Amino acid sequence: MAECADFAGNAIGPGLLDAKKPEKGRGIELSNLELYEVFPVFHKYYDRNPLGKVVVQNRENGTIQNVRVSFFVGEFMQSPKECIVIPSLKARRSAEVPVYALFRDDILRVTEATSVASEITAEYLFAGQVRQISQTQTLRVQDRNAMSWDDDRKAASFVTPRDTT
Repeated sequence: MAECADFAGNAIGPGLLDAKKPEKGRGIELSNLELYEVFPVFHKYYDRNPLGKVVVQNRENGTIQNVRVSFFVGEFMQSPKECIVIPSLKARRSAEVPVYALFRDDILRVTEATSVASEITAEYLFAGQVRQISQTQTLRVQDRNAMSWDDDRKAASFVTPRDTT
């Protein structure tokens, strides 16, 4: 994967949006970001059930505090969804974090499967400073009538109490 660069030409790594690449052994790393296909018919389901996962690794020399991981899809969300708050994470330790999303109802307008940009962000406190890192990844959104048949109970998503038929 090609490295990205900031306006000064400094390498900032694949998908990182920080102004400069963290020094070796510094910052945090978002890795192994895995996002599953999104089915619009289940858009409320993703508020409490993960649509993916990411590993947050502390690369600082000490414990980091108040690690907040959030997820955002600008096209279908009003604001970022906070996935988790980790009170503290010791140096060189990592945590696997579930990814959640609170989609707006207009995601139900998707009539053909499409890919959209998503952003995962981690903010934390270290040495009295708030620091942040973000990563973008493509998210596949299926059409509004598609669904996964891994659980037959999901068919109930197509039944609405206001529909007279």
